[in-house]
Amino acid sequence: MAKVLKMKYSLLVPDYQEVAADQEAKYADGLIINATRINERRKYKIPDDGTYIAKVAGPSNRGFSPMVKDDFVSRKGRNATEIKTIQGKNAEDSFNKWNNNIDLAFAEVDGVKAKRFAENVVNKKGNWSEEVGKKTLRLTGDKIRGRGVAAINAHLLVGYAVAMDWLRQGDLWLGGAPYDIAKDGLEGSLKAAVMQMVTRAGLTILASGFDADTITRQNTNILNLLNSLRDAAKCDEFKLTTGADDTYCLFKLTGALFELHTQIVLTA
Repeated sequence: MAKVLKMKYSLLVPDYQEVAADQEAKYADGLIINATRINERRKYKIPDDGTYIAKVAGPSNRGFSPMVKDDFVSRKGRNATEIKTIQGKNAEDSFNKWNNNIDLAFAEVDGVKAKRFAENVVNKKGNWSEEVGKKTLRLTGDKIRGRGVAAINAHLLVGYAVAMDWLRQGDLWLGGAPYDIAKDGLEGSLKAAVMQMVTRAGLTILASGFDADTITRQNTNILNLLNSLRDAAKCDEFKLTTGADDTYCLFKLTGALFELHTQIVLTA
């Protein structure tokens, strides 16, 4: 039986993706315009100390408890049980302080609703742009500056030919044509799931400092997802190897280049 190459390409994850000016403005305007609604929704979800204990303090305390070893004794002579009890009580008693501080941020000042909140958003929107540009946008891109790795890859895997026009400097088309690997009726599901998975996997790898084990785990997640949604009659099983006859979709760090390598092969 012959191995037929259906599609092969590599997509570069840039070191930084500049945020369009209107994206920053849209982010800030959205928060400012909806400031009152944001606080009202917060109060609806956590209206009183009982709800606060159930949804905030309780989960926080359960997350904190395993961090204190059972045989630990503090400098003040408190054992693990006492420390956990005190921490839990402090969390439960903090509702009023938490609620009042948030209300202060959203309070009307000089006739302007949520003035402090709005000023803080404006002052911090540059920080938002910086963080988004060196994290999420590196994987997703945008319609103004150009689609990123996650979007290009997801569309190519459902045979969307226009996605070839989205290739950027540093991307390489190595053979074949945009090719749909999805099971019938699952094209939309595959596209959405792959974009989300590739974005999450890429961000996790970046946050790890390109740790080898993390790269393998995240590539395995991508592999498992694609194998669950692919049509076996359209492409071979996805693997963690990158042989000439293998089907794969893997993040790789080659020198200073962080790339997503994809190859689709069908045994026919």
